Amino acid sequence: MLKLLQYSTRIASSGAAQIPEYPVYIENGFKKLKAAAEAAGIKDRRVIIIADSVSGPLYAERVKNELAGSNNVSFIFFEAGERNKNLKTCGYLYEKLADERADRKCVVASLGGGVAGDLAGFAAATYMRGLSYFHIPLSLTAMLDSSIGGKVGADHHGIKNLVGLFYDPLFVYMNAGALGTLPRAEFNSGLAEAIKHGLAADAGYYSFVTDNIDAIRSLDSGALYELIDGSRKIKQKIVSGDRTDTGNRRILNFGHTFGHALESRCGFSPPHGACVAAGIKAAMYLSRKRGDISSEELEKYETLAASLTEGLDFTGVKPDEILQKMRSDKKTDGGKINLVLLKKIGLAYVTDAVPENDIKEAAGYMLAAKG
Repeated sequence: MLKLLQYSTRIASSGAAQIPEYPVYIENGFKKLKAAAEAAGIKDRRVIIIADSVSGPLYAERVKNELAGSNNVSFIFFEAGERNKNLKTCGYLYEKLADERADRKCVVASLGGGVAGDLAGFAAATYMRGLSYFHIPLSLTAMLDSSIGGKVGADHHGIKNLVGLFYDPLFVYMNAGALGTLPRAEFNSGLAEAIKHGLAADAGYYSFVTDNIDAIRSLDSGALYELIDGSRKIKQKIVSGDRTDTGNRRILNFGHTFGHALESRCGFSPPHGACVAAGIKAAMYLSRKRGDISSEELEKYETLAASLTEGLDFTGVKPDEILQKMRSDKKTDGGKINLVLLKKIGLAYVTDAVPENDIKEAAGYMLAAKG
């Protein structure tokens, strides 16, 4: 059955609050995609699918077949991987859109994981000053996190998401059936984002994820739906009150300041979620150092983090290198590093008052253990 979830965000405009809304679908297949597209008002419009080189060959023809009849559909593929989420790839997408003679009536569809969604959305937002687009996320990370909230962008100068803007899609169509093809490391990346949502904003959801992690990993349909929809609800609630990431939405960066620094230092080679999982460990270490969470809560997460970063070894990375990368993070304000820490499980806050020696100590704790 098609699950339709109305998602709302608030945008300040001309002194008044506007509430653009777009639907989020959770489905087990693509058979309802055409109905979703027609409901969004894009019947008889050209659709250009932008997909990475992994997802495209697997799913682009199936998506085209579902949309065929009422839409003229074409493809643009780019090389998969976070290291290709940059302005050079964006330039390539602009060239291909121009070759396709894309105009303002064309609609872009992102197909793939978070990299595809961020890049396709950014290209759509900036080509001809804005084309309509929609997301078809295929990775757990994209379903749980990156496809919701209207953030699009690219990495630049070795810094994660340095370039970007807020630009909402027409709709989001999640095919949970695609999760069965994900490598374990990519699935773990999504789990790290779900755990982030629970730790930062909802202790009950955190307990659900940890209590049902075996069922989730075995792709139990009920557990997967609760996982995806639970994260969606958390993010919807937070983003609706802070569209432009200047207030409470910043708690969704829990683990990301450390994690992005680690990801950048390693050349975007480790999975994003694995770096986030490691970054959460550092943030929880600082929360414990401040006396806000218990040693038992930190140890419980450390056991969980080991399963999310399995096979990875960060021992060649130095705490000083992490600190240097953190100083260049877009969340740094006035030369001060903003961190998201926990008052308790399920309640995060933002602070710029952590001494750099403590940050280095937490980075060392993060880097000490092998996954």
